[in-house]
Amino acid sequence: MTFIITIIGRSNVGKSTLFNYLLCKKKSLVNNSENLTRDRNYGYIKIKNKKFLIIDTGGIDDFKNEIQIKVAAQTFLSIKNSHVILFLVNAYDGLLHNDKVFNKYIYEYKYKIFLVANKIDKLNYEVINLDFYSLGLTKEIYPISAYNGYGVNFLFEKICHFLETQKKKVFLNNINIKNKYPIKIAIIGKSNVGKSTLINYILNEERMIVHNLPGTTVDFIYIPIIYKNIKYIIIDTPGILNIKNDIYNLTKILKIIKKSDIILFLIDINYSISNQDLLLINFIIKNSRSLVIVFNKLDKISKFNYIKIKNVIKNRLKFIKNIFIKFISGLHGIGINNLFKSIEYTYYSSKKKISTSLLNKIMNDAIIKHQPPLFKGRFIKLKYAHLGGHDPFTIIIHGNKVKNISNLYKKYLINYFKKSFNILGTQIFLKFKENNNPYLK
Repeated sequence: MTFIITIIGRSNVGKSTLFNYLLCKKKSLVNNSENLTRDRNYGYIKIKNKKFLIIDTGGIDDFKNEIQIKVAAQTFLSIKNSHVILFLVNAYDGLLHNDKVFNKYIYEYKYKIFLVANKIDKLNYEVINLDFYSLGLTKEIYPISAYNGYGVNFLFEKICHFLETQKKKVFLNNINIKNKYPIKIAIIGKSNVGKSTLINYILNEERMIVHNLPGTTVDFIYIPIIYKNIKYIIIDTPGILNIKNDIYNLTKILKIIKKSDIILFLIDINYSISNQDLLLINFIIKNSRSLVIVFNKLDKISKFNYIKIKNVIKNRLKFIKNIFIKFISGLHGIGINNLFKSIEYTYYSSKKKISTSLLNKIMNDAIIKHQPPLFKGRFIKLKYAHLGGHDPFTIIIHGNKVKNISNLYKKYLINYFKKSFNILGTQIFLKFKENNNPYLK
């Protein structure tokens, strides 16, 4: 069973610091500015043989603007679905007006709220402001320092004891789940192409902050979901405004690409495919990552324009072979089921197990249809092939003078293998070894 703990509170009380301490990594942005976490961040931990899903929420102050209102809506949705709520206040600042406002909205959930006074490292433990008791949430206040971990172990001892006494249904269950390990999907694309809107539709809730301002997603957001009995972790990434000027986000996104199982590359169908899009798509392909290209906002164009635009897209992406190209509306859910079928097919293509005998048969068929070109008047002999791994999907070919094989023939072999094994969306990497069949003595 996985218990859900949501960390809530106004801005700058240390929610992300506590989240990072628990996960032992600096995943969220942390400094003294207000409202750095606009969305919900997720992470799994295990304490005292109990599994927890920790959710870090955006700070809420007065409802000043549209984004603040949307942050509040997401936070309260998370509160409703959690087993435990950690209401963080700043022990150094004392009880502020925004704490009181927050308290009014969460009071009905007080049975599962732990009032946590953070930043105790800045003052004497005995000096905790007694005004916090006036919130009426609990008889006990838990002093901690999220910065150095003071009081966190004791807090979780109390949480574990509380959970032992609860007889609630599990929010997350694993009934009839097809896969043991979740499929990691990174959603990549320029700002404002509809990444967050797509995720919201999948989750059937306005979980992400969707706003017309480019760059509303400020950090990577990991979202565990179950869709059609398959576990996924969706990674929402900040939109790249400009490759040349956005080196910070670009560097992080390139790392995420290398760590993900599937890349969903999102493009707004209303705009032409940019050179920046093509550069990133090429990077994904060259790094042998599994890829699905998705054109979003299908609802914004007419049927006549759709046919016209589709032909332009095919011409622009004619260099791409054996990759799913899908057309969807993340806002209205058009094409989402079909998209997930393509994701599932692409993932299992990347993990496909092929026997050595079958692999050699296919390689020999390819050679019969098209012999390797001569090198300096001599034949290049491909003798033996076997799988070398799945990350990336690698085929190792042994033979004579194989290091001299042309790039054109390599492409021919890759395409022949893909077609023969029905591999779509996954890149095949060929590795050549200058020796004989290692199994023949």
